[in-house]
Amino acid sequence: MEGLGADLCRAVSAAIFGVPDKVRFVSLTSLTRFTAPQPGEVDIAARFTTWTLPRESSSNASPLLGHCT
Repeated sequence: MEGLGADLCRAVSAAIFGVPDKVRFVSLTSLTRFTAPQPGEVDIAARFTTWTLPRESSSNASPLLGHCT
């Protein structure tokens, strides 16, 4: 996996675990990317998504968006 989102996930892994490869990338759709964090399927969403008032007011929204666990 390449790109800014993947690099962000690896940087978080390195900061928390001391190594950048403790990452599992999960493929999500536009329909599941906001519901996946609820059951703990993903911890960080690092994908680019527009920020809207309805998303901000939703309890499912997070300031960090993408897909790594």
